[in-house]
Amino acid sequence: MRLPRSSDPARCVGRYTPQSVEAGALISGPLRPRGVAVLQAGGLTVLNGERVLLREVSLDLRAGELVALIGPSGAGKTTLLQALSGSGPLDSGVITLAESSTQQRYGIGYVPSEDPLHDELTVVEELLFAAALRGPADASTDTLEETVTRVLDDLQLTAQSEQRIHSLSKGERRRVALAVELVGQPDVLLLDEPGSGLDAALERRLMRLLRGLADQGRAILAATHQTASLRLCDRIAVMAPGGRLQCVGTLDELLRYFAVDGVDGIYDRLEELAGRPDLAPTGTPSLGELHRPSPLGPPPGFIRQLSIMTERSALCRLRESRNLAVLIGQAPIIGLAIALVLPHGAVVDPNLGPYYGVLISFLLLTASIWLGTISACRDIVAELDTVRRETAVGLRIDVYIVAKCLTLFPVILIQTGLLAIVVVAIQPMPQGTGWVVVGCMVTGLASACFGLWLSAWARNSDIAIGATPLIMIPQLLLAGALIPISAMPAPFRAISDLLVGRWSFDALGSGIGLGQRLGASLASVTGLTPNSFSASPSAPILLMVGIGLVVLVLTSRTVLGRIGN
Repeated sequence: MRLPRSSDPARCVGRYTPQSVEAGALISGPLRPRGVAVLQAGGLTVLNGERVLLREVSLDLRAGELVALIGPSGAGKTTLLQALSGSGPLDSGVITLAESSTQQRYGIGYVPSEDPLHDELTVVEELLFAAALRGPADASTDTLEETVTRVLDDLQLTAQSEQRIHSLSKGERRRVALAVELVGQPDVLLLDEPGSGLDAALERRLMRLLRGLADQGRAILAATHQTASLRLCDRIAVMAPGGRLQCVGTLDELLRYFAVDGVDGIYDRLEELAGRPDLAPTGTPSLGELHRPSPLGPPPGFIRQLSIMTERSALCRLRESRNLAVLIGQAPIIGLAIALVLPHGAVVDPNLGPYYGVLISFLLLTASIWLGTISACRDIVAELDTVRRETAVGLRIDVYIVAKCLTLFPVILIQTGLLAIVVVAIQPMPQGTGWVVVGCMVTGLASACFGLWLSAWARNSDIAIGATPLIMIPQLLLAGALIPISAMPAPFRAISDLLVGRWSFDALGSGIGLGQRLGASLASVTGLTPNSFSASPSAPILLMVGIGLVVLVLTSRTVLGRIGN
């Protein structure tokens, strides 16, 4: 069977006629009457270099309709959903969202295939934080709680409301992910593989739930590979290889169009498209005007968002009790190892004191860099999907980064403070005990900024941990303790000036008075001179603060690049 070469779904089925959206049209009641078009997309195109992921797709979604999106893997279903939701790239096309009489701030809800949830929170906590971010900027606590209560009841989650999310079943997690979007009261719901990982009975139950949500007046588009529940859908949109919308219609219309007896036959026909160059579109799609629907109201302000994100981040961090105990507990153990491996009073020894001073400064900066980097290197990558979705509904990246710092930095301060206090309590210092503590703390904080950047760059947590040596080793090699700065080639001296280890060694060394105690014999062996250390630890400490701030800005830019905004 030769399939028509057309990017116009209307030619495939004949009954698909997009309805116009009257700008500014309002309805009475919380949602629209059935059949009213609430979202229209025209000419959506997404490119990845020379590859076309989505080719001039046009589609409308109507109130009260459940629409299934099917097609082979790689046909562009997820790309289309991300483009419609604002969570993914869009190179050209127009998306029009009708205005609504409800109080939602953004009219489109999107549930990705991976549940972007916080395992440490209870169900009701997850939904309250989501409602605060997605709801009107001036929404009261009572209003948010009423919304959450209603959504819990609608999705039959009231009994699980006080359970931690990590204790939920797969089906319950999928319903919670759906509830996260429903608290924003969207007119349009987009779902990517809502039945993924569910058995046949749970998948059908979830599809019936979506059917009920559509009957309330929402427009729902669900990408799925499951075919058993397609009879529950009003229409089915079929994506073909090459990112084209092949046709849209009822299940019976599609079976007649493809001349097959069942849905599996549709996939067989679509495989013909992948193997038939003469049926594939040619040329590059023209890039027209790009337009996405704007939020229907202003998002919460900086302070409000910061309060929400800091509270949520702190709650999640505190409930990761085992991880927190390991992070904090390792610091005094490392401090004991550093203090006890050296002879007691080694740093104040009149002859070998400067040598041991160099050694203990290097050990302290190594431990501080380790504690800061390893504590932060998984923070962002573990929740990147959540960040991608929440920025699409108005979360500011600077708020997210600042909230991360406000909850991470106290942990770093406790770690490095314990590290330094244990060392100076066991090993007497000639001077500057306070500067040693402060130097370790600032070293840890600046290193945590590098860890956050690493977490924003890495593709997953394993890569982030595996790449940690790439952050640490240059800091140690170019600190000046192993190889004096003056003995390094000029390019490495310049790189050294940009790293935390260089200024940490300077701060710790000057804090215990190494600059005044270095003699000619030690200088001839190590290459270090009194000029290797600042007169005051404050200058290198301020430089570490500056480096950390620059890296945080770089981290924000990296996150923006990763989420595609």
